[in-house]
Amino acid sequence: MAAMMAALFSLSAAFVVPSSLMRAIPAARSLAPMMKTNIPRIELPSAVDSILKEQDLNNPNKLDDDAYNTYSAAAIGGTLLVFLLPIFNFAGFFPDFILSALIGGGAAAYCSLRNDIIGEYANKAGGYVMMGIDKGVEAAPGVKAKIEDLIKQLKN
Repeated sequence: MAAMMAALFSLSAAFVVPSSLMRAIPAARSLAPMMKTNIPRIELPSAVDSILKEQDLNNPNKLDDDAYNTYSAAAIGGTLLVFLLPIFNFAGFFPDFILSALIGGGAAAYCSLRNDIIGEYANKAGGYVMMGIDKGVEAAPGVKAKIEDLIKQLKN
């Protein structure tokens, strides 16, 4: 048992990125000016404010557009990551997606609202997801306008 634990601990070092490489990765906030797509805001009820303050989390209602986009993109990335893993395949497509959004998206959203290093890296991941979204929008002309029109129609 002890030998197995020692082997697992030694293997875990393979998943740690050296700090010299981490300094080379740009911060999510420096990625923000390159963002072109805005994710529509979903306002949380005011009853959530006190819970967020108790947990020392950022309030998504008070984030500026760039910070909100990285927060939302982190949740999207967490959803897609868990969705692509064969965790909930027993449930079918829609339950798989819903469970992925609740677990993967919820965990990523929580991490991106934190005020520590975990929040910093979750927002960096969200920044990279936003870069992917922006590249996808650039690659498919007219898609962004159609999506915005559909969102306007859904709001009306």
